[in-house]
Amino acid sequence: MEPNDENSATNSDPSAPPPVRSADSEPAARVLGEPSADLEQARAQLVQATQERESALELAALQQAMLAAHRRAVLAENSGQVVPELVQGATADEIDASIETAKAAYARIADSVRAATLPETSPLPIVAASASPRGEAPTDDLSPLQKITSALGRNGR
Repeated sequence: MEPNDENSATNSDPSAPPPVRSADSEPAARVLGEPSADLEQARAQLVQATQERESALELAALQQAMLAAHRRAVLAENSGQVVPELVQGATADEIDASIETAKAAYARIADSVRAATLPETSPLPIVAASASPRGEAPTDDLSPLQKITSALGRNGR
């Protein structure tokens, strides 16, 4: 008897792999049989669904890239006039509509900053730069002693 013969007494180990059969034998054809039409149809549908999903994902990625490019262009066009965080939307029309909101918010912020940084009106009169207290006082009305004291005071003595 041969070791691969299924009637062999030496091949009684249950953990041993089953004997190899040729494709021409009847049990192998039954186990490995031709795929059924239903199985082939299901496989074809799965392949088609996978391709459609990949196409949809590619299209969505392309749309997102185009939307991001549109947003960047709108922000560049309105630079210094809008709050960039408020320019948003899921479509180009929504982004364009959000520009007005972002411009209004920017204007409100700019107005409040200007109002906060402007000095309040002062009750003191505006004094010309030529009237600086560092300028020399008129000495015509001073006595000689006052003139000397004034000169010594300016020199830090």
